[in-house]
Amino acid sequence: MHGSTPKYAGSNAANPSAVILSGVMLLRHVGLEEQAARIEQALEASLAADIHTRDVAGSTPVSTTAFADAVIARLDALLPEGAAAAPARRGRLAVPRIDDTPHAPGGRSQVGMDVFEEWDGSPEELGASLEAITNGTVLGLKMISNRGTMVYPSRGITPSLVDHYRCRFVSAQGTEPTDAELLSLLWAIGERHRWMHVERLQRFDGTRGYALAQGEDGE
Repeated sequence: MHGSTPKYAGSNAANPSAVILSGVMLLRHVGLEEQAARIEQALEASLAADIHTRDVAGSTPVSTTAFADAVIARLDALLPEGAAAAPARRGRLAVPRIDDTPHAPGGRSQVGMDVFEEWDGSPEELGASLEAITNGTVLGLKMISNRGTMVYPSRGITPSLVDHYRCRFVSAQGTEPTDAELLSLLWAIGERHRWMHVERLQRFDGTRGYALAQGEDGE
């Protein structure tokens, strides 16, 4: 699993599959193949029955505990005590997907860019500095994130910070910025800050082609 979703803490909505399957890996590591197979098959059977949490496509989602209860209810029915364990399956689960048909976009538009910076100060100091740099330009600072969570402007949720920040710049007027405008801003940032790499932000057929940070509002 990558990152975390602190805003869902205590909501009983998280998907427990990663924790359950980590337990399956541990059981296999210590030689308990039958027990591992029972749990893995029960989890797959629950998904096949369209029982899932909110992050999986399908019908009405269930809570964390309801999904775990569904897995528990299918343990004995799938592999009775004393039966031979099914061969270990280490491939990806057949999780329902909306559509995996390759799609070539008919059009794309440029939104802005993410600049990843090395910074030892606070998010507020970095934000103030970058806003001063963008003052009077066509691009504005939308947000700054650290370890996947938005830390500027503050939403009251602050992870344990590292010195690697993602700074997101988008058009202040809602128009499509040019490459020259992006490069001009990057040059100005480089005169005051140490940046490591930059990523172009685009939309494909009007759909956002980049991820939002935890706590960040969509456009």
